[in-house]
Amino acid sequence: MTSTAPVRTPENNPFLPGFGAVPLVWVGRAELLGLHDRERRARLLGRYTRGAVFIGPSGIGKSVLANRFAQDAAEAGDVVLAPVRVAKRSDPVAQLAGVISAAEQQLASDTFVNALARLLDRLKVISVKGVELAITQEGVANPHLVVRDSLIALGEALAHENAQRASPGQRALVVRVDELQNATDTQRSAILGALGDVLEHETTVHTSDGTATPLPIHLPVLVYLTGLPELLNRGTDVDTFRRRFDTEPLGMLTDTEIIDTLAGPLPGGVTVEAAAVQRIISVVAGDPFLFQLVGQHAWDASPGPRITAADVDRADRETYPDRLRNVEAAATDIPAGEMTVLKAIYDAAAPDLTVSGAEVATRLGKTPAQIATAAQRLERRAVIHREWGRWRIENRLLHRYLTTGDITA
Repeated sequence: MTSTAPVRTPENNPFLPGFGAVPLVWVGRAELLGLHDRERRARLLGRYTRGAVFIGPSGIGKSVLANRFAQDAAEAGDVVLAPVRVAKRSDPVAQLAGVISAAEQQLASDTFVNALARLLDRLKVISVKGVELAITQEGVANPHLVVRDSLIALGEALAHENAQRASPGQRALVVRVDELQNATDTQRSAILGALGDVLEHETTVHTSDGTATPLPIHLPVLVYLTGLPELLNRGTDVDTFRRRFDTEPLGMLTDTEIIDTLAGPLPGGVTVEAAAVQRIISVVAGDPFLFQLVGQHAWDASPGPRITAADVDRADRETYPDRLRNVEAAATDIPAGEMTVLKAIYDAAAPDLTVSGAEVATRLGKTPAQIATAAQRLERRAVIHREWGRWRIENRLLHRYLTTGDITA
């Protein structure tokens, strides 16, 4: 008599909280998932598109979404640079120089090597020594311009290569910079300036239809940036930023998105009973990180082929401290002025957690214009969502915590 191995084990758990890795259980973002394909097609046709900046609080899925796009790009055969993750007191220009230099080692095409030949030595100096030493010891003026010119060289090489290829074989270059809010104002200006120049750069290719017609095009380069909400509150040339980059604030998951994901079989054929789905919805309240965290614990709660409400109850107990700390941190991050507006929203909200912006302003003795900036920043924090004059409370766990002192429903 043979025994059957457990269906669910920690080793085959498809839920993955945090770390920017793309989980096997994907939820929502349907309105954004087509963004990469649309932008990629446009860029391969030589059209101009802006870079994408995903804004939101920790755990909302900014890096995960950018990495999902990079994963799709790699599967399509594109050249995907390793992500640059900006830590405090790090040197993002040098980091970007490093990933460009590392990519050259992996590319078999002589076109790339020739395009970068004159820049590789300076790139490697910048990546090893950093910007300050490269300037003072090696005389490399404006290292961010070396990075810019290197990306342009790669983009032009791809553009000329694509001009000689059929559509299915054409390739784009994908650049990612995570946690950009950690850069200094000077570093951020240099990175945004360099990447913006790459996006706006035009080159001329010749068609392969026998006529060799010169064709001016933009480079096949896609740029994805991520940052916490304060990224847009710091010293940045706002007009230049908006012209070159499209800001996408990421919000919470909807209950419908969670239901749709859990309605079908999960990896390995595991299913989720209806009562367990409702318990997950109640416990995580749309938080993407907590969905993965609770899902991970519910998966590990028992080995059977079906996740039950009892499994989710166990996950609820096991993850409660982490979820509480998560919400407490979100509350602590909200400045006093924004908190005043938020509490007025809570006081005025209807049972469906919506309220008009005008009513909130009236309660505070202000005009809608006077609280518009605070409302915009609360939306970037995924705390509220504004649509057609109605404001909806987006972060339901934060709402529970600030109104009841706990996060349980």
